[in-house]
Amino acid sequence: MERKITVTFVIAVLALAVATASLILSFRATLVPQLAYREPEEITLRTKHGNLTLGQIAELPPGLGTVMMEYGNRYYVMYYAAKAGNWELAKYQLKEAREIQEVGETTRPERAPLLKAFERSYLDPLDKAIDAKDWSQFETAYNKGIEGCNDCHVATGFPYVRFTLPPGSPELP
Repeated sequence: MERKITVTFVIAVLALAVATASLILSFRATLVPQLAYREPEEITLRTKHGNLTLGQIAELPPGLGTVMMEYGNRYYVMYYAAKAGNWELAKYQLKEAREIQEVGETTRPERAPLLKAFERSYLDPLDKAIDAKDWSQFETAYNKGIEGCNDCHVATGFPYVRFTLPPGSPELP
């Protein structure tokens, strides 16, 4: 009797396993066509402003040129803030420069290694000089950063893009 129960139990478990597998396979068969790769222009998202394709959305973030305009402005203000002894503002501008650089790393991933190398080589020393509130150390690191920036522009095919420190201080708070 005990043997009959065991055989019956094993047959029931096997039947349940087969039924489950069958259900999973039929579920996958209905899902797979929906999950298949589609070009970004084929995927449309509904927004409150209208329908946009994924391709259109991918083109919305700013290019590296736009990011660099913001970056250059932060770099410029940081210099004059440090020169005036406003180390907190200099630190803030450096933080904001790093954040806008992250936008560039995300929107232009092929440039991310260069941007990260610039950060390590030039922004980290600036950060240390700001923390030390050492103008001489800051000015040296700052000028090396300008050289590194302009060298990077040459290396990436933009030799005509050259950062130079504007001669006058911006209006600082």
